[in-house]
Amino acid sequence: MEVEFNSLPNQSKVWMYQADRLLTDQDKKVIYEIAEVFLNQWESHNIPVKGSIDALNNFFVRIAAFTDEPNMCGRAQDAQVRLAKEIELELGIELTNRLLLAFEIEGETEIIHMNDLANEIRQGRINSDSNFYNNLIQSKQDFDASWVLKAGESWLSKYF
Repeated sequence: MEVEFNSLPNQSKVWMYQADRLLTDQDKKVIYEIAEVFLNQWESHNIPVKGSIDALNNFFVRIAAFTDEPNMCGRAQDAQVRLAKEIELELGIELTNRLLLAFEIEGETEIIHMNDLANEIRQGRINSDSNFYNNLIQSKQDFDASWVLKAGESWLSKYF
């Protein structure tokens, strides 16, 4: 069941997926079309999942879910991974590569491969005060509080 993200409770589960390239308006249209079908059939233990799927900042797909039961079943959680894979195939993009990191550099979102992080730090393009998109968040409360962090306040702090 499709609902607005802001109407979901703070304990709602959130998954963040980051594209390996800028999402075009056409890409976002496709994402929303696929999302609408998915959200209208998403269930956990035969109970409709209240969910929201959004394309954010031209690079990110946010999937959020809440069920009235204590725990979402594994099948329902796996379904959102299959959805991300479907979007990847449909658009010819990567969403599930966790080695890609996103930073705000000079006012623009840039995707940096983990293997290039040390070099980006040495060159001074990224520092502990750089805004970092923390895609490891797990709940709506986490999203609201710490999706965008200073890199030095995230799990990347050990690199500074």
